[in-house]
Amino acid sequence: MPHAIAVATGCRLEEAMTLLLFLHGKSMVKGYLLVYHNQHPDFYIEKES
Repeated sequence: MPHAIAVATGCRLEEAMTLLLFLHGKSMVKGYLLVYHNQHPDFYIEKES
């Protein structure tokens, strides 16, 4: 997750997101989109890209 990378490395959130998108583009990491509903945060829809 971008915020976890930013905290662990000391970089900005935008830099962490750029790194993840770059690695995903090179097929070095898998990407996931998690969609949460405000009234049901314990349940989510997961889509692997």
